[in-house]
Amino acid sequence: MRLDLTELLVEARASAQDPQSGARRVLTMNLPLGTASLALLIIALLTALLSALVSIIGQNAGLDGAMIGLTPLNWAEIQVVGMFFGAGAIHVIGGWFGGTGRLEGAVAVLAWAQFIVLIVQIVQLIALFLLPPLSVPLALLGVGLTFWLLTGFIAELHGFSSKIKVLLGIVVSGFGLTLLVSVLLASLFAAMGV
Repeated sequence: MRLDLTELLVEARASAQDPQSGARRVLTMNLPLGTASLALLIIALLTALLSALVSIIGQNAGLDGAMIGLTPLNWAEIQVVGMFFGAGAIHVIGGWFGGTGRLEGAVAVLAWAQFIVLIVQIVQLIALFLLPPLSVPLALLGVGLTFWLLTGFIAELHGFSSKIKVLLGIVVSGFGLTLLVSVLLASLFAAMGV
């Protein structure tokens, strides 16, 4: 099955309106792990490219921030590792709570969710130049859309009936994983004497 850009945008809109149906359409494609991983890798690299562009714009505008000044390679590393780690977490943590989703499904739905969020990020970047006041509401929309999509996609992937429990699981797992990674990085830096 081949989709052109217009069809992809129509499918993205439909998935944003009804995430569970969107996830169901992705999952019925039964993508092999290699194909789903390639899709996630491409989306991660496109997201990294966009993030690097925003970082360069921020630097040229004289903005300060921890993420400003990262090289495109740094952005690619962060996005690729983060997305594949996220797909693994969706698969493993969902399984701990009785979910039935497979790893290739987790990778595929995360790639699709990130593609939809990437569209919003591109619109946000355009708005930054044409209508700067719209960039903040669009950023908030992007965050809300991410949680909305992930909740519906994970519920469909794992066969969970309660979206509220899925959303709470995302928030708690995200907080816990962020804390764990922070502690591990602090320990690593301390051991290196940084």
